[in-house]
Amino acid sequence: MANKLHIVRLLIVFSLIFISKLSFPQFPEPIFEHLTIEDGLPENSVICVLQDHLGYLWLGTQNGLVRYDGYNMTVYQPDPEDSLSISDRTVRTIYEDKSRTLWIGTDDGGLNRFDRTTETFTRFMHNPDDSTSINSNNVESIYEDRAGNFWVGGLEGLNLFDKGAEKFSNIRVLLDDKKITVFNRGVGAILEDRLTGRLYVGSGNKILFYDDERELLTQNDSMPGLENELGIIQSFYQAIDGTIWIGHSKGLARFNSLINNIKYYQPVPSLSYNVKNPISGITEDENGFIWGISYKKRTRDLSG
Repeated sequence: MANKLHIVRLLIVFSLIFISKLSFPQFPEPIFEHLTIEDGLPENSVICVLQDHLGYLWLGTQNGLVRYDGYNMTVYQPDPEDSLSISDRTVRTIYEDKSRTLWIGTDDGGLNRFDRTTETFTRFMHNPDDSTSINSNNVESIYEDRAGNFWVGGLEGLNLFDKGAEKFSNIRVLLDDKKITVFNRGVGAILEDRLTGRLYVGSGNKILFYDDERELLTQNDSMPGLENELGIIQSFYQAIDGTIWIGHSKGLARFNSLINNIKYYQPVPSLSYNVKNPISGITEDENGFIWGISYKKRTRDLSG
């Protein structure tokens, strides 16, 4: 079993920004370790990261999936001669579900399920002749809600995946003109709000929510003008206090879902630590500090 890694070490491969619930003078000085190709990374650019229940650190790069145990790295890359290898080099997102199964979303290879026992991958890819296949080979977001519904988002919209039957359903959307149509815009983030029970979906610069009764997505009409300040949504994170933090292409936002209020964090040139760059990931440490991951090398436009 791998050793548990401290949250600072978990985020070392990214450029970081820091937002504190406390005053700035109480900002603790972090200690960073740096992992590079000299330590076994297939490249120095890391897109996503996840620490699983065993303590292993999983890193998604543009040149393969990496498992790090604190000492050694194992790199998983596609093999044209092996259908049980990972389907694509570029890993966009990594997710561990309630059954502790690891799922990998790729740039052009669909969804992969990893078998830890055999260290093999099962591929779920788009088939234009199969309406129950995933709707796109680009997977940007994965999420399992409290009811066990498994959601997969990508460039062509939102999928509901039946893991038992291994079939996908494409979720429709209710547009401004109240027309219901196929949802074929990018989905960069998915989150179930534990305060309201709503499932939020970040698509372009809009926050959509899932209507359970009608089984479709609809817009949050009570927040007019939202898209004027919000960039392309790349991540959601709900803090311990219930606040929903939004990482987007213009920076960071804080969303209070109970009163539909949103606050934007803009750069402050006079401070050495402020929101300057697109925020692709957010997490919270044991002290209640919010960390934002700033990844600039490659940003995909999910505006549709």
